[in-house]
Amino acid sequence: MTEASAGSGERRALVVGGMHRSGTSALTRVLSLMGAELPDTLISGRERLGDEDYWESRAVVDLNQEILTANLSWWAGWQSIDTATMEDRATWLERAREVVRQEFGGSRLAVLKDPRVSRLLPLWTEALEAEGFVVGNILSLRQPSEVASSLSRRDGLIGPASALGWLAHTLDFERDSRGTPRVVVSLDNLVHDWRREVDRIGAALGLSWPRGADEVADEVDGFVSADRASRSTVKVPMPQPVHDLLVRWARDEVADGDAGFLDDWRARLEPIRSGSSPTLANNSRKLARTSAGFNIEARLAVRHLREMNQLRRGQRRAFDAYLASLTRTARGPLKGLALPRAVRRLRASGLVDEAAYVARYPEAGAAGDPLAYLLTEGRARGHRPPLARG
Repeated sequence: MTEASAGSGERRALVVGGMHRSGTSALTRVLSLMGAELPDTLISGRERLGDEDYWESRAVVDLNQEILTANLSWWAGWQSIDTATMEDRATWLERAREVVRQEFGGSRLAVLKDPRVSRLLPLWTEALEAEGFVVGNILSLRQPSEVASSLSRRDGLIGPASALGWLAHTLDFERDSRGTPRVVVSLDNLVHDWRREVDRIGAALGLSWPRGADEVADEVDGFVSADRASRSTVKVPMPQPVHDLLVRWARDEVADGDAGFLDDWRARLEPIRSGSSPTLANNSRKLARTSAGFNIEARLAVRHLREMNQLRRGQRRAFDAYLASLTRTARGPLKGLALPRAVRRLRASGLVDEAAYVARYPEAGAAGDPLAYLLTEGRARGHRPPLARG
């Protein structure tokens, strides 16, 4: 990867994503102090909910809000939005390009931040690239319980609403930034050692910062302080496994199977995100677009998710018992004719999503027959193959 700076011929755009109250503002301010250019029309904190500045473009926020509303969602929502097939996509794309030209027309190293972008990333990536930018993505990560506490105080959202929003923003940004230069930055890490984090970002995205850390140290130290990371929490256990995985990524520790794990979480959430639950479909249209309405919608969604998980756990127990029955047919490890016989039975059952299994555990695909690997090595290694959805 070649390094680029404000003085090079290449135009770069840093897109900062993540859930609201996840440190996106603090991160964006640090990037701007290091030399990334903010949009031309910033929203003042006094125009929003207090004195805190958000470092967001009014035009970007307004357009994103229009798109979310047109797709029956809201600023911190979790509803699925397919930017490739949504209605009036060509119009939204052209308007996004106009906003990029308006806000970053002369920028060589731009920073675009709005948590709503997390759910609309492919649209903004295409708009930025069409205007000549090379895009690098930065996911801002914060403990979901702290995010929920902050949203409860500021907006009156209950824990389930914050948890679902956190998962949607985080999982969508992660999926849609695959294949691009990207990096995960923990707010805790930024607060405690911002110099290390800007070095990580520069290395991951191939950047040479226009300003040096020593040059901006007084400004950054005065802006990033430990008291910016509130320790008050609201109990939201649901997103914790996803958060814990991404904490590793924020230490540059990425493991085989991580992408498959995140895909599995996304698949679990999709029925409630798409509104395919009859309960949600019947009630969502009636809910006022207020915090109270969002909270009711979240309670319905979480109740449906719990019902799905109970069913899923039952399916998993039944599958594990079936897998054990296949391996008990042989005395000792499956080998000889017993192995291909067991593989044929397992494949005929249609229980395992083989493509998803290989995506989660690439070594199973490399072994030749994924199901043979599952019955021998995989099961011994604790593999949990995704089950086919009938």
